[in-house]
Amino acid sequence: MEWMARRDSDQLTALRGTRYLGSHPTASGQVSGVDVIFTSDEVRFRRRKVVLGQLLWRDVVALEAGNDETVEIDRGVRKSLSYLVVSDRAGRWIFEVPGLSRMELRSGLIPLREFIPPQDEVRTPPAEEPRRFADRLAELQEMFDRRLISEAEFHAKRQQLLDDF
Repeated sequence: MEWMARRDSDQLTALRGTRYLGSHPTASGQVSGVDVIFTSDEVRFRRRKVVLGQLLWRDVVALEAGNDETVEIDRGVRKSLSYLVVSDRAGRWIFEVPGLSRMELRSGLIPLREFIPPQDEVRTPPAEEPRRFADRLAELQEMFDRRLISEAEFHAKRQQLLDDF
């Protein structure tokens, strides 16, 4: 396993033949032969021509190289395993990357980290459970009807709700 050179115009690099470990809440089950493709717009997980997942860079929180592990595969033959961890707000996508040390994997990730937005630019969801847009709008209308807020406050808040929606 090694970092692969660009194959098409938007591809920055790729890791070929990794094994997805079924770690993300939205995609359970292990899958072998997964290519992790880094483009200027996204990180794509693909097995042959089937896209298993993709993340826009704005949704990526971190790229990490996990700990090396050496395993014996057959009568004293050992191979080194490292792990690529791509984190988004929902969880972690973990890929076993055979043949690359953690240091090799880590050094390959350095130029890709510039695509991850700074965390203060990432909009985090509110702590409270999100309410439906219609419910929030009805609540705002009720506050206005009961004269709890002014007409200017009503229109400003209504516009904010529409912008957030």
